Amino acid sequence: RAEPGARLVECLEIAPPGWPGHIGRVPEVLADVLAAARVRRAFLCGPPALLWRAGVELARLGLEPQHVHLAIERQMKCGTGQCGHCYVNERYACRDGPVFSWAELASMPDAFRGVDVP
Repeated sequence: RAEPGARLVECLEIAPPGWPGHIGRVPEVLADVLAAARVRRAFLCGPPALLWRAGVELARLGLEPQHVHLAIERQMKCGTGQCGHCYVNERYACRDGPVFSWAELASMPDAFRGVDVP
């Protein structure tokens, strides 16, 4: 169901013939997506490395950190906070998220552990 004013942008790194969406790595197509629409908020899901790079790029492109929302559900295991697998800097991704703003994630560096960040 489409929300008024919302736009779903799909991107494939390698696309089949006839693919109507964006082609390339998500962080690399963000500038074109933002230029094509008056984007004020972004919501992304994907692997941690993609989320980190997209968060950095969206901030560089001028989106307010509190308006960039990233889903870190890949760290979840039990989904109830009992196993502790998704415990990230005093927060549980399963109970407190799994969607956090880029502003929140700035104080949660363990959310991107294992990602090669500059």
